[in-house]
Amino acid sequence: GMFDRNWTADSIRPLVRHVIGSFGVERCMFGTNFPVDSLMKDYRSVWTSFHDAVSDISAPDQSLLFAENAERIYRI
Repeated sequence: GMFDRNWTADSIRPLVRHVIGSFGVERCMFGTNFPVDSLMKDYRSVWTSFHDAVSDISAPDQSLLFAENAERIYRI
């Protein structure tokens, strides 16, 4: 959000897809920069935008991006 104070799911989708395409879904995860991000959007809006940006990929891949990769990488 730092590069565009008015970012939306549509505006970040190409960036998100480029990163996932470059590194693979197994090596990516979503996270926030809260509380700094709260200068641009509330917490729910950030996560909703992340979900919207990848809404058309498979449920198992979304699970990797939003939970399983972090659990594996951080051993939680």
